[in-house]
Amino acid sequence: MDWTGRDVDFYSQGLRSLERESAARNRVSFTAASLAQRAAVVRAIAAATPAGWTGPPAPLFYFVARNDALDVCYGTAEGFERLQIPYMPHIVSPRKW
Repeated sequence: MDWTGRDVDFYSQGLRSLERESAARNRVSFTAASLAQRAAVVRAIAAATPAGWTGPPAPLFYFVARNDALDVCYGTAEGFERLQIPYMPHIVSPRKW
């Protein structure tokens, strides 16, 4: 993903920057912001890296965090079932996630 640092730094720096961006725009943390406020922050970081952002480039952070969230929600047999899509893994996990 073009990130040479440690995974923990990628996420911790990206999340700290997300919080700072939300506080700068909305005067509240990202999790306390309204749905519309959160959506505006997400649209902004998906498009460009805001001034003051540190760590991974904002669009890269958005891309990776979004894909990780989708994997967690829908990358399981149960997730595929909710989407009504046949789950056809190459290797079946011996235990639940």
